[in-house]
Amino acid sequence: METANWPTKSGEYKVVQINFDNQPYLRLRKLDADVTHAGILEDFLRLEARIEFETTTSMQRDIPRKKGERYELVGAGRSEIFMTTQAAWFYGKSFDYGFGINEEHLHQIKRLGNWSLGIRD
Repeated sequence: METANWPTKSGEYKVVQINFDNQPYLRLRKLDADVTHAGILEDFLRLEARIEFETTTSMQRDIPRKKGERYELVGAGRSEIFMTTQAAWFYGKSFDYGFGINEEHLHQIKRLGNWSLGIRD
């Protein structure tokens, strides 16, 4: 699995920060009315990690729990991607999970690639 699924186009994206089997992962999806942090996490767990997970209820729908046997959701929010400079700004928080961007996790991702990453309010 790729550490991060960096987009190919500039724009605004929703992002989740996951530790899976003690490795950091970053997943981004183009901002859209139907895109949720829970949906991004669920796709990662089902399609990439291929593991089962327990759910909890949030806003009257079932979503993956923040933490499972082999994974933990450590951050979630939004990102503004700038392809010309390979830069990304991270901000905001998840309504699904009630927390925002995890700065330490971003530092781990930054060490593994050549993108310029930052956090803004």
